[in-house]
Amino acid sequence: MFSRKPPDSYLFQTLQTERFELANCSWRETVRLTYPWARNPDILSAFAYDQSSYSRLAWAIRLPIPNGRSFFVHAVRPKGTADVVGVHILRISPSGTVTLMMGLTDQAWSGKGVFEEVRRLLMDHFSRSDRVVRFSGRVLARNASSVYIYKKLGFRFVGYEKKAWRAPQTKELMDMMIFEYLAEDWRAARGLDPL
Repeated sequence: MFSRKPPDSYLFQTLQTERFELANCSWRETVRLTYPWARNPDILSAFAYDQSSYSRLAWAIRLPIPNGRSFFVHAVRPKGTADVVGVHILRISPSGTVTLMMGLTDQAWSGKGVFEEVRRLLMDHFSRSDRVVRFSGRVLARNASSVYIYKKLGFRFVGYEKKAWRAPQTKELMDMMIFEYLAEDWRAARGLDPL
């Protein structure tokens, strides 16, 4: 399940919000939980993937292996259940930039604050690590719900990448929006201390 180095003992933990448990996933669990996205052109478009669908094998090959150090996948479960309502993916670059991505696996939870609750907890947790310098989000400018969440959480709008993604079905070129939040600023706003 893990690469050569062991998982980061602080970052690789099961976490809990008021309503949810965030459990680290293996690669197999990640493939199983996210494969429905690979057949949904709307989800793939929202995540700016370069195809409108993927076979199970192509999807599995495309997914990096969670290693508990630089790549994390969390299954989002309502407390006390085995149900998974969403999956959050987090990657830490060598320079300390954390990229974030989340999708719901149960659309009944849409509009119920899952993204904000989960992301706040993960940013609280990861911002305390000396390996994390900043959080970054890159979203399609037309993805209003993602733009709304970044703004609601207080991310700073950095700018546009004009015509940065070509829709696989329509071939239309679309703009991306870049957001960021420095880990030290997040800690200060949330009253958190570094480790």
